[in-house]
Amino acid sequence: MRAAPLAALILGLGAGLLAGCPAPDPEPTPTTDPAPTTEPEPTTEPEPTTDPEPEPTTEPEPTTEPEPEPEPTTEPEPTTEPEPTTEPEPTTEPEPTTEPEPSTGAVTGGTTISGRVLFAGTRPKPGTKNVTKDKAACAHETVPDESAIVTADGGVANAVVYLKRVSGGRSFPASDAPIESDQKDCVFTDHVLVVPKGRVVRFLNSDATLHNVKAESLKIQFNVSVEANASADVDKFHHAGPVKLACAVHPWMDSWIFVAEHPYTVETAADGSFSLADVPPGSYRIAVWHESLGRVSGQKITVEAEGMADLDLTLK
Repeated sequence: MRAAPLAALILGLGAGLLAGCPAPDPEPTPTTDPAPTTEPEPTTEPEPTTDPEPEPTTEPEPTTEPEPEPEPTTEPEPTTEPEPTTEPEPTTEPEPTTEPEPSTGAVTGGTTISGRVLFAGTRPKPGTKNVTKDKAACAHETVPDESAIVTADGGVANAVVYLKRVSGGRSFPASDAPIESDQKDCVFTDHVLVVPKGRVVRFLNSDATLHNVKAESLKIQFNVSVEANASADVDKFHHAGPVKLACAVHPWMDSWIFVAEHPYTVETAADGSFSLADVPPGSYRIAVWHESLGRVSGQKITVEAEGMADLDLTLK
């Protein structure tokens, strides 16, 4: 009776074993190994495709190198050398041609302005200068000081009266003849001389000794020697205004040239009187220059046709 249950037990165990055997079959899970199929990562290697290092293609920088080449083309600076053509400064010398000299320019209905230049201050005392060398040739021990000559009633000699900014009227007569200024007895015979702009001045020497004429104004400068009983021509008077002259040999010698733009420029007489003729009708400013007593910069005056205008001008 006990053998039957034992056999049944053995049969049950065998059946259980048989039933458990199929369990190992599920091991085909290793088919999940397709993980290696993930190896297409090497396909991610297209990085080498990035290797077409376009960077070298960026090397067209050398193509930018042509920049230095155009530099020589910028060198046309030497073409700017036509500056020497700007040297027509000497062409500015035709200033003498700017002189209104071509004609005397007759004036219709011209007026004469006349009057005196007066000094309102204390009258300066007449002075003298000592002759310190060449006394035999100079024929004097002293010479008069002409820098401030005022008459008893106040008239001023050696002043220059002129109209400012004149656009019409008379002009200087055309002439190539030099204007003469002499040196006699070691004195300039003209203490003040009006010279048309652009004219040549001939400096004479009537003494038996060497003289020298030098000018050192802002715009006109020269220095010439004048041998005894000879002369020297100077063509430097191309700027209007006063020019002081001196003699380097005889220090007491001095004088002035007043370069004039137009004929409405005159020197006063010994009594201070002056006269400007043939002034066209209109309004003007009239000025006075004197080397030491002062200036009148521009007093207004209106003149009518064919009349007379009297005007005294006072230096203070």
